[in-house]
Amino acid sequence: MNVSHFRDPGIIEYCPIALTKDRLFCPSEAQLEMLFSRTADGRLNPSLRDDSQVKWGDPVGTLASAAIFRLLETGDATAPPGFGGAGSPVISIAIADLSVTGATYLARFRSAAIGEGGEVDLPRLKGGVALAARAYAEDRGVTILPDRRRQVFDAAEYVVDRALAVLWALHGPVAHRAAARRPLGWIAVNAERDPPPRPVNVDTINWPCADIDVTVGHDGRDITTRIRYAIAGAADVDTDVSISDSLPETRRPPLIPDDCLLLIFLHGHSSRLEEAGSFYQGLLDEQEFSAFSKPFAVVSFDFPTNGYSDYVDHEDLSPLQTTTRYSPDRAEQRRFGMLEYYEKLVVEFVEELDRQIIADGRSGILDRIAAVVGGSMGGNLALRLSERLVTSAIWLDAIVSWSPASSYVSFGRADYFIPSPGEHFDPIAKEALERPHHRCQQRESDGSRADFIGLQIQGERLINDGTPGFEAGVRLLSFFAQPLVGGLAPLILGPGLGPLVSGLVGPQIWGAVAVEGVANITPIKQSDTWLREECRAEYDNAAAGQSALLLLNETYNSRRRRMHWRIAYEQLLFSHQDEVAASRGLPCYEASDIPTLLIAGAEDVVDEHRFNIFGGVQYLAPRMENNPGYAILVDETGHSIHAERPRWLAQRILSFMAQRRPPREILSASREDGRITAFHFAPLWKPKSYEQVLNHALARGGVTPYVIVDESGNRTRVLARRYLATQADDNPDNNLRALPPTSLVEPEGTARGRDGGFPVTHIRIRESSDSPAGSWVSHLCNDALNLQVSNYHAEEEVVAGRARYYILADGTEVDLHIVEYLTTNPDAIRENNLSELSDAAATDT
Repeated sequence: MNVSHFRDPGIIEYCPIALTKDRLFCPSEAQLEMLFSRTADGRLNPSLRDDSQVKWGDPVGTLASAAIFRLLETGDATAPPGFGGAGSPVISIAIADLSVTGATYLARFRSAAIGEGGEVDLPRLKGGVALAARAYAEDRGVTILPDRRRQVFDAAEYVVDRALAVLWALHGPVAHRAAARRPLGWIAVNAERDPPPRPVNVDTINWPCADIDVTVGHDGRDITTRIRYAIAGAADVDTDVSISDSLPETRRPPLIPDDCLLLIFLHGHSSRLEEAGSFYQGLLDEQEFSAFSKPFAVVSFDFPTNGYSDYVDHEDLSPLQTTTRYSPDRAEQRRFGMLEYYEKLVVEFVEELDRQIIADGRSGILDRIAAVVGGSMGGNLALRLSERLVTSAIWLDAIVSWSPASSYVSFGRADYFIPSPGEHFDPIAKEALERPHHRCQQRESDGSRADFIGLQIQGERLINDGTPGFEAGVRLLSFFAQPLVGGLAPLILGPGLGPLVSGLVGPQIWGAVAVEGVANITPIKQSDTWLREECRAEYDNAAAGQSALLLLNETYNSRRRRMHWRIAYEQLLFSHQDEVAASRGLPCYEASDIPTLLIAGAEDVVDEHRFNIFGGVQYLAPRMENNPGYAILVDETGHSIHAERPRWLAQRILSFMAQRRPPREILSASREDGRITAFHFAPLWKPKSYEQVLNHALARGGVTPYVIVDESGNRTRVLARRYLATQADDNPDNNLRALPPTSLVEPEGTARGRDGGFPVTHIRIRESSDSPAGSWVSHLCNDALNLQVSNYHAEEEVVAGRARYYILADGTEVDLHIVEYLTTNPDAIRENNLSELSDAAATDT
């Protein structure tokens, strides 16, 4: 794999900014007062999380509860003493929201809205809610005032209509979502009880979105999960919005143009499909400068227990104890169960999407997938796909991986004390590995939510996580390691703890306090590498923290927390530099053979000797000798290349794609005065001028990559001819080919003849099947003067203006000129025999 180093990316791009409040939906003062726990942990009140007001798994019962609060609000009912929230205008709306914002609730709401004939029957649903409201009131001691039958139904209609408005605003077609979401304000959601299938109060992208069930065979069983995905460049399959008598379509695949190529985007660790937004905008911005006439479609999806796909405990997907292990001295035993599962899921998702699109009566996508692309965890998985560790998709032609996790040396080799075979002494790396290993197995406790959200907001301190437990643990390590460290400090400090010295606080005394102070190091956080230095200085961390907090509040549950740490653990444990059980006896990088564009930013370094993605890519790229792709190292760039340099990244990917999938078939031509000026290809590609094709072909020895296909399906390659002649025709009276063959002995090497040229009286003809022409003039000769020069050298001299060659025609000196043209018939000396190409339509030109 060749490696390029960009000292200057060449495109001026503004730093990314944090989301502003106008793109987020925060609860109002009244909602904060009435709906949220007094513990300030971001949770809803217990009554909205248990079965007292929200009936788990029962949307009709839940909406009945909301209707009663609506009646209390309008004064059509009275509550017994101590009935919390009576009269509040926000509680009925929040309960109605909860009937549709969770994935399970939504599925049951849809079932409740379907009548006996299989059609949506919303009046029936509203009637059922009104009836259930009366039963709920009686059960809770609420008194509905006499003669309020109409008001009860109105209250039921009110809360069902709110639920429908929320449902359509979150799941409707793009145009409707864009207009309908903001007026609804903050929407109640309870991820701990029922994770939402769509973003609720956080920013999302206006792409057509759908759900798909994907089945992955893993460890001898089939695992099916619902995956949320979105496709940029596609259109909604159904744009009709009829809130009063229908429900939004969430399962049919969006409409993808038949003439576009697709990129499959893989998001990063604990991220979501919205990560592809800035990347796609970069593609659009760079489109006009590329060889492609139409944008790529970008397919992005949420991995299970990320974003808004199904939330499943990692132990159910891939048990830790049986599927994940690292043996420092036994490569054949190294397994990484969740990474294997995610790798398989990429392939199964793509193939299931293809099947569903075909079943919907449309063209499949497998032969139009240009590449799988992704950064961080997505880049890690993309590299794994190129290495075919547990998959081998025949449709996969190319990979783009930037800032790939696991490109660094495995943390599994680190040891606290005296290393075993295959290990090295590195207590800091060992502790960094043990933290996620322990946390991914922790059950939920009272402090789990606050601890996890706090760490995420701080940007994940990879080594010192700021907890008293860590500091105490390192102090204990210091005490027990004192004899060892005291004697070997000069040796250990260099490769092991040396890089951390600049971060240690206070004087380091190797002896009584050994590594005391390590516990108080300046926090080393991966988030410090997400953006280049100039962008970190400009970034609004307060706004970013607010956005992250809102996202975590609506997605947090124990499964999300445990999955986060499981993936963190495996990405520190697995390394592309290693041989593993699935790499067929090779280091993973040697097993990589799918053409790959590999990219890393020079500022993507958390710790030089441990968590160093830039250094990892530097190590891997020149060793990926079996991969026909190339690598790019770019200065002044951090980890999140798709966010901080989206246009530059798009430019490099488009260039890579053009090299991987160039146009082949010429379909038509543009003409002026009967002469071809441009060639046209399939709609995906921009036209190319005659001169572009000609010059490219001449630089490649006269062969173009293009063909013309006739009505019978015969393919004829387009070739370039370049030769010396007096006229661009085959007139034997005034052309070089009319001269007689030479009688001179063929020279060894290149005979250059007389400086400045000479009169040509004879030629040497050479037959060859390797030439675009079946035969060609190999030498210009003057037998009387004993001069001859290779035709190739003569052409160069004429083009450079350093020599003049001429023939005598009826006693007149006629100069030889360079003639260049494209042809499908190399034996014909005529300027253009591509006349059979049809004229391009005006719209194509």
